[in-house]
Amino acid sequence: MTGELGEGTYALTQTAVAEAGAQSGTWSQVGFVGMQDGTRVSFRANGTWEAPGANKWRYRGTGHLSDGGSYATEFEGEWATRAWAGKLYEWS
Repeated sequence: MTGELGEGTYALTQTAVAEAGAQSGTWSQVGFVGMQDGTRVSFRANGTWEAPGANKWRYRGTGHLSDGGSYATEFEGEWATRAWAGKLYEWS
């Protein structure tokens, strides 16, 4: 993970809810972020997902941090590369 706050590592569990063949649904996450400076923050988030193409997913949602912060997020995932890329937007 990289960004304005610096570099870090995150670990999470994500659950997506969908019926067979669905092109959209809901998701939730719980996890934590460990920054290079030693700061650790846990988080809980949820939102909606959609499948814009074969083996690709787009996620949007909101989350809350253990330090009291809140954020909005949007990210995409691709099965072929098993990679996620996206952004977090802080709000109060």
